[in-house]
Order: sequence, then structure tokens, then C-alpha cells
Amino acid sequence: MKIPNATCRIQFTPDFGFREALAIVDYLAELGGFWVYASPIFEARPGSLHGYDAVNPNRLNPELGSEADFDELIAALRQHEMGWLQDVVPNHLAFSGENPMMADLFALGENSAFAGDLANLVDRLRASGKEASEKASLAPDILSAAAAELLARFPVYRTYAGEAGTAGDDAGLIRQITEEAAAEHPALAPALVYAAGRFAAHVVAFARIHGGQYSLTAVPRWLTTVVPDGREPLSDVWEDTALMLDHGFPATWTNAVSGERYNSVETLPLEQIFGRFPAALLTGEIEP
Repeated sequence: MKIPNATCRIQFTPDFGFREALAIVDYLAELGGFWVYASPIFEARPGSLHGYDAVNPNRLNPELGSEADFDELIAALRQHEMGWLQDVVPNHLAFSGENPMMADLFALGENSAFAGDLANLVDRLRASGKEASEKASLAPDILSAAAAELLARFPVYRTYAGEAGTAGDDAGLIRQITEEAAAEHPALAPALVYAAGRFAAHVVAFARIHGGQYSLTAVPRWLTTVVPDGREPLSDVWEDTALMLDHGFPATWTNAVSGERYNSVETLPLEQIFGRFPAALLTGEIEP
């Protein structure tokens, strides 16, 4: 392998793609034959300015140009006996419904073809019911139902993550999920939990109640409207949005995904329950 004397970092963006890089090859050659040290060039989230939020590592980012544009750029470099160093970070993939591997995992759980590649997340979700059951002494059936709901909600997140819409657009789908869950677990029929605040339409939440035992699952949707700049949908991104709790709900909740505990009587702020992970499986218990 030939070792370059010097490299020039090129940060590819939608505004500076393969054609723009081709235009400066002669200039780099005049400077002494700098090799190109390229930022990630594989398909990323739309508008990405860095490329580390990849969604398809098997395809060039079409926002940077075509395969023909890329081939022409490489040919020009070779003509000047210049090389190409590619910045590749295999574990930098977008936590987004636009990432087909992540979407497939959230839709199919451990049955996903990518479950082995994302084993830590699968194991964490699979174990959440058991962990919360041990911590809160909750019956396994209510926790397994809640954990199943957590995975079931992610197809809603996947479907709507890249779309704008209104709160009523998927009312039929939500109703169908609720009815199916009630049929499977008649003693643990889920109840819709409503939200208030700026992003109230961007969260789906259900509670299950059995005796004095409670579980609550919450998952975001339409995330590109909440975070159009591509930030992670965590913490204070959710501003004043909160889940509205019915009277009689527990005052203390444990998040089986993150292990955090929350004290709340009437509301659960999303900036808390989505503080570390954009989905929540909460458990609580009313003392007899």
C-alpha cells in the first residue's frame, strides 16, 4: 500500500459533492499531490452535513452525486497519481426510522434479521420486563404485555418518523392495536394515555392496569417534525410536553429501559421519560 505524503480532508455535504470535489483536483495536484481524505460518503439522513448518521452503508449518498460522478472523481485523482482515504465508522448509523436495519429491529424484535448486529438493544428490551418485575414485584404477565407493546409501538414510530401529519391521521391504527391487545389480555386491557404540550401529537402512550399494578408504554412519532435538524429526540427537545395521568395512578414510576425513577402525581414530562432513550416502559404500583 502506498503511503501518502499529505492528505486534504474534504467534508462532503449536499452543497459540496463529488462534482465540486472534481473541480479542485487540479488545485490539489498543484499543491503537491494531496490525497483526498473523505468524510463518510454513504447514504445518510437527508441533509446530513457530516455523514455519520448513515442509513444505508451499501449505497453512495445520492445527495453527493451519482456513481458516475464518483467514478469520474476517482479517475481524475488517479490521473494525477493521487489517492483516496475513506473515513469509515461502521458503528455510526442513524437512530432513525430511516435506517432500515433499526426499523426492522423495532418492527420484529428478536426475529429481525439484524437482531444479531444490534444484540445489545434487543437484549435490553427483552430483559426489561424481567428486570422491572424483580424491582417492583410486578406480575410477569403485565410486564411481558407492556414489553410487547413497547416493541409493537415502534412500527408506528418507523412509519411516521419521516412524515408530517395531524394527531388523527393514524387513529384507526392505534385503535386496532388497542383492540388486539385487549383481546389477547382481557384482564390487562390497555387504556390510551393522553399528552399535553407543544408536541402532544408526537407521542403514543398506553397504560395497563391489573389490580394495583400499572405499566405505561410511550413511544414518539413524526420525529422529523420534532427535531428537523437531526438532533436526538431526547431530553429538553420535548419542551413542555407531558403525559397526563389519571387520578389514582401511582405517584412513583420506574423506567424499565433506563432504570430511572420518577415522582409524579398528575403529569410525566417527556423530557424526563425520554431523557436517555426515545421510548419508555414505566411500571408503578399502588399499595393496598
